[in-house]
Amino acid sequence: MKSRILSFIFITIIAILVWVLAEGLTVGTGELSADIQLDPGSNVRAVRISPGDTFTGRIDLTVRGSSTGIDQLTRKLRDPITLTLGTEIPFEPGEQLIDLQTALRASEVFKRSGVTLTEVKPRFVRIQADELVTLEVPVRVALPAVETEGPPRTDPETISYTIPRTISRTLAPGAAFATARLTDADLASLTPGTEQRIEPVRVEPSPPLAAAWSLSPLSAQVAVILTVRSRTATETIPTVPVQILVAPSELERFHIAVAEDSRFLHDVTIKGPSPLIERIRSDPTLRPVAVVSLSFEDLENAIESKDARFVLPPGFEAVEASADDISVRLNIERREQPAEPE
Repeated sequence: MKSRILSFIFITIIAILVWVLAEGLTVGTGELSADIQLDPGSNVRAVRISPGDTFTGRIDLTVRGSSTGIDQLTRKLRDPITLTLGTEIPFEPGEQLIDLQTALRASEVFKRSGVTLTEVKPRFVRIQADELVTLEVPVRVALPAVETEGPPRTDPETISYTIPRTISRTLAPGAAFATARLTDADLASLTPGTEQRIEPVRVEPSPPLAAAWSLSPLSAQVAVILTVRSRTATETIPTVPVQILVAPSELERFHIAVAEDSRFLHDVTIKGPSPLIERIRSDPTLRPVAVVSLSFEDLENAIESKDARFVLPPGFEAVEASADDISVRLNIERREQPAEPE
């Protein structure tokens, strides 16, 4: 009795295994879904779905094969299927229409699955592919409302982008550049009048570059070197001429001469608002003069020296001028008056 029970159990197990095996080998049809991703296949290529195409990357598949094969394929399709340029997809620069059914049949996922792909929805997708080239562009500096001593510069002065070859050929001259944009916060701690380096500063591509459908900077940061102009500036003028101010009537009574070594004051320093100092620096006619004013008492006493004062043109009242030695040596002599007729 016991042997009969064991035989029954053994026969039952064999029957179940045969049924499972037969079920696994039964050919049937399956409806599956998958995600597609495109791979350029090289770091010198780029690929994308054409802008006018409605393909979302999701496909519906109809397959035929054994239940076991379909189950295994279902598990594999939990990850996206990668279609590579030059392998499943021919590499042709420009737009091309891809037959997804043909491309998927050539993929490793289906070649080794033992399952036949009978239908794909959508069947076709339009893509763009191109070679990538390196484009070196200048870096410009954008500043908030601040004046600098000379134009700011960057280190490095150029950066490189990888960009589709066809787009690089259509860029107008001067349209491709990058901008290093500084903010008020970047400049807040700078010392006016001193050259300083700000880094790192991120750069952004110009609009024509940014519009490229594939764009990668080889470096996205630069250093900006600049000198913020001080609100006040200082300039040293080597020589300033001396002028004598006296009442015209006194010239008939006195002969006034300035000593040879006092006709110019030396190393005169002017200090004031930067724009005014810049105007004086660029236009010699705006420089100060040293004026010695002689009064009646000065002439009568025949003083031998007097300090000069500096006079600048109208509109330059905010500029101060000074020198270590402002004393002017003089020689004053009374003129002989003609004798009155008897």
